[in-house]
Parts: sequence; structure tokens; C-alpha cells
Amino acid sequence: MQEHLSVILLSLDAAALTEIRTRITGLDSVAVACTEAGFYEGLQLARVHAPDVVMIVMDDDTQNAVTLMEEINRALPATQIFALSRYDTTENIVKTMRAGATEFLSLPLDPAQILKAMIKATALRRLDQPAAATGRIWTVYSPKGGAGTTTLAANLAVELSSRLGKSACLVDLDYQSGDLALALNLNPVYSMVDITLNFRRLDSVFLQGTLTRHPSGIYLLAAPPYGSVDTAAIPAEHIRTVLDLLKTMYDVVIVDTARTLSDETVAALWSATRVLLLIERSLPFLRGYRRTVDMLDAIGVSRERVDVVVSKNTASRAAIPLDKAKKSLDLSVTHTLPRDDETALAALNRGVSLAEVRRSSPLRRAIAELATTLLDGANTTTDPNSPNEAKKRKGILSSIFSS
Repeated sequence: MQEHLSVILLSLDAAALTEIRTRITGLDSVAVACTEAGFYEGLQLARVHAPDVVMIVMDDDTQNAVTLMEEINRALPATQIFALSRYDTTENIVKTMRAGATEFLSLPLDPAQILKAMIKATALRRLDQPAAATGRIWTVYSPKGGAGTTTLAANLAVELSSRLGKSACLVDLDYQSGDLALALNLNPVYSMVDITLNFRRLDSVFLQGTLTRHPSGIYLLAAPPYGSVDTAAIPAEHIRTVLDLLKTMYDVVIVDTARTLSDETVAALWSATRVLLLIERSLPFLRGYRRTVDMLDAIGVSRERVDVVVSKNTASRAAIPLDKAKKSLDLSVTHTLPRDDETALAALNRGVSLAEVRRSSPLRRAIAELATTLLDGANTTTDPNSPNEAKKRKGILSSIFSS
């Protein structure tokens, strides 16, 4: 049975309108009802007909084409926008996506490319109810810098995908010094900023399009390039919504956070199924641990959701003994990661996983064991959205997210 789509095609070039109409109305799997117009009547026509798709050829007047995309996006959030251009530069792609386009198609249209885009449009239209959130969120946090949160997050994801057969997505919420893309040797085009600019269009297909795939099979939602945007414009509520949606798409979502307790860090801690709290056996880290635990209590993150992980653990006598720390701070350590600076530094500098540098590395083996342990305990994990947990989030939490 053929799917049916209503399409409005907008261009200032009559010849382009004819060529594109011929291609999109000749598809086998999708029956397209096409209406054509220029830019000036395009917005009014779209408002009257509320089509499934608006296709805009942008080459003859790029600025007005982008403005038109923005206006249609605001007026008709359920309508998908396809940007068409002979110039598929990164600048054009990013510009149109930020204006609200869900697809960027190169001209002349490739039959396989347009068919794929149309089939995806019909699939989006059928998404009446969101999928059940069956995944888990592991938020990695340390009260001090240098504990290895990025190394842990990246390698947990790699172990989950390559060794345990789980789908995994990394989210970099360290807007000041996020290095997950660097640690994985990736060059992301999109970030959380692009999601916020197109938040009305957020669904699993749109979100997937903002992710960058790693050769290991994991995906990354990157931090914005440092200094490129005002990250204060990204609401914490958007972050929580994105994390909830990612839970419906992946088995495990791993979030790397900044050490400062910014809104995005609090949102990630609050949303976490497990909080991996990294500390070292030093006085500054132990003092930071005490402050962190008090903060987690205040926002309603139960102790049952927190795993204290001692990072860079050594037999050095200079380090504070664990027994002493446990006694004085009521510290319950669930995991330890051995110090292996040589392997960790080589992996970071080369943009590869620990396993690719030295598979027998004690640090890599410890992270692999941690991934297995966390998965084995997934069924007994406290759900942050359960009624009992929700009661604990009243008070300070509402003030944090309403500011």
C-alpha cells in the first residue's frame, strides 16, 4: 500500500520547480500530491494547506529562503521542511538546520536520496506516541578536575558497544572544556545548541540526525565548540527532555559533565539512573565529595543511585587511606579504577579507546568490569521518575529549573 504525502514546493526558478516535481511525483513507494509556488506566497499557502512537507530551493535567494524556513517552522511545527541546494557545504547545511529544516537534499535530486527522505517523512507522521523509555542514564561527575571523567565515559560506551552488544550514546555537557569529541577523534557538525534552536521539531529522527557516529558503533551528542555560542541560552528543561528521549533510543546514555554545578550538570545528575561520582584519595576530592553528597540530597537524588568510584587508585602511602576516609565521611566506595597514566594519556592523545592502546591495561579491564557490573544491576536500579523519587525533588529542584 502506497503512503501519501502532501508537499508544497517553493522556488524562484520555474525550471527547477518542473524538474523537482517530476522527480518527487514519480516515486514508487510514496504518492506525492505536489503544489508549487514562489517564495512570496509560500508561507500563506503553507498556512492554508498545512502540508506534510515543504521543499524550498534556496540557491536563487539564500537569505530569504532561510527566513522562510524559520517562519514556516514557527507557524507549522508539525510540517517538515526540506532544504534543496546545489551547494551542499557545511555552512549551508548548518544554516538550514538551525532555521528548522529537517532534511538537506543536494541538487540535482538523487532518486534514492529523495525516496529515503520521503519514507522518513511518512514514518515521522506515524509517530503518534513516544516509545517507552527502557534505557538507562549513567551520569559521570567529579567535584574536581583531572579525575578522568571523560576517559571513563568514553570507554564505558566503547565497552558497552564492542564487548557487551549494547547500544550506547555519549552526551557531552561540559560546555567549557568538553573533550569527548577529541577523545574519540570525531568532528561533530551539530550540538545541543542546534537542538535548542529547533526544539519544537524534537523527535527521535531529528535527534538522531544531530548525533555523530563513532566507528565502534556508539554515538555522540557533542558539546558546542568552545566560545562559539552563548550556552546560557540552552535551558535545563531541554537537556532533561533530550536525555529522556535518548533513553527510548539507546540501552545506555552516558553523560559527561563539568565539575561546576551548572544547570546542565544538575539536570544530568537529576535525570540519572546511576550517578558515577569520581573521587581520588586526596583531601580536596574528599571535601568535594562531601559537598556533592549534600547537593545530591538537596535535589532528591537518593544515595541508592550513587556509585562512588575511586579513580587513579595506587598503593602510594601519600594517598589518604580508604579505611580512614570511609570512617570519617561515611564513604561507601563501590568501585576502584587503578592509575594507568601512560595508557590513558596515549589513548587521549591518539583519540582512541584504551583497548586500542593496550587491551590488557588494568584501567581498561577495570572499566570493562564496571560496565558489566552496572548492567547486571540495571534491573534493581531506582527509577528517578518513580513516585517515591519524585516526592524528593520538591523544593530546591523547582527553584533550580524555574530560574
